[in-house]
Amino acid sequence: MGSMPSAAIADRCGLGRLRPDGTSSAGAPSMSASTLLRLSGFGLMLAVPAGIVGGLIHPRSESLADLVGSSTTPSHLLFALAFALIVISLPGLFAAHSGRSGVLGLVGCVVERS
Repeated sequence: MGSMPSAAIADRCGLGRLRPDGTSSAGAPSMSASTLLRLSGFGLMLAVPAGIVGGLIHPRSESLADLVGSSTTPSHLLFALAFALIVISLPGLFAAHSGRSGVLGLVGCVVERS
């Protein structure tokens, strides 16, 4: 199996590259690269404080009294929100930078998500 450029791998996986006119190389309409980058960055900027606050209000011990306390549910909801924002935002960040990252960036993105 020969070396395949990152654009061919992205097209094969259905990712496609974003063009300045708002379409992807796969032919489907999509948002512009700058909008995708801004939304992905904003999602990641929201994920960090949610994860930090969730960690700060999480019970410190594993005793039954701490686990049934009122701070367990909000802390886990904040952790879930942070995780969801990261899962949604990282692929968008990769797609916005896929032209510059090449094959190594694609491998890193796939390894990180698995």
